[in-house]
Amino acid sequence: VFVHLYDGEERLWSQQDNVPVNGTYPITEWAIDEMVVDEYLLRIPDHAPAHLFVQVGMYDLQTHERLRAVDACGKGFPEPEFRTLKIEYRV
Repeated sequence: VFVHLYDGEERLWSQQDNVPVNGTYPITEWAIDEMVVDEYLLRIPDHAPAHLFVQVGMYDLQTHERLRAVDACGKGFPEPEFRTLKIEYRV
C-alpha cells in the first residue's frame, strides 16, 4: 500500500509505503466487502504548501507495478491509484 501527499503541481511532499496492515493480516485472508483498517502517518514538511492531495493505492512488491482497482462489477477504474481528497492544514 502507498499513501502519498502531492501538491497541485504533482510534487511529492510526504509518503509512506507498507505491506497492508504491517504484514499482520494478509490480503489473501480478506473477505469480500470486508473493511480493513490500515493506518498511515505522514509528516508534512514545514515548507509544504497549505493545500495537498492524498493519493492511495496498492502495488506488487516484486515488480512495483501499481495494481488496478475494480468496482463491485469488476470494472476497472481509469487510474491505478485514488486521488482521494484535498486537504488543507495549518501549523
